[in-house]
Amino acid sequence: SNVKYGPNGSILFFVSALGVNMSKDAETGLWSQKLFFDHDAPLTCLDVDGSKRLFATSDRVDGALGGNQKEAKIIIWNAATNAREGSISVTGCLGIRYIDFSSDSKYLICLSTDQHNFLMVYEVATLRLVYSAFLGACKVMDIKFTLSNSVFVVAGVQGIDFYTEEGGSFMASSGMKIYEKRPGLFQSVGKSAEGVVISCLSE
Repeated sequence: SNVKYGPNGSILFFVSALGVNMSKDAETGLWSQKLFFDHDAPLTCLDVDGSKRLFATSDRVDGALGGNQKEAKIIIWNAATNAREGSISVTGCLGIRYIDFSSDSKYLICLSTDQHNFLMVYEVATLRLVYSAFLGACKVMDIKFTLSNSVFVVAGVQGIDFYTEEGGSFMASSGMKIYEKRPGLFQSVGKSAEGVVISCLSE
């Protein structure tokens, strides 16, 4: 989604390479906006952390409008001030199509737009890459952290896989779990108070 709620009822969204942070004045009731435009390529993703203190944006340079940027970039912002908290140049990657904060804001997960499905997990405080893997030619529909903060889910068209934090990195279970008697095609992953919710398309 390119629209998210920020702190104090503010609304964050993007159009092409331009991001907008709209907030409502508590006294006057009037809306004002701040722009964030440090990306040189069209934005692809936006996510807000659980505390609504930070948000992250990503882009895709293979569709860029004549810019100088040569690889995908992720920027982490302060949601209240629009100040940049950090920037990640994703080496060898032209675009990002999914990003998600862990609930405790410790990690940020992302997935490349290409056919290799390059999966990356960054530590937010240091911007250090703590885990990466090529998922291959499987069709990934969504990625999300669960509420446990140390587990994330990758949903493919016909299976799901869980990755668990171990010793500062992550360990995948033994391959994508293929369900022969599945109710439909896995479509997306969401979060609820009880944990992770995986939706399916009926066959």
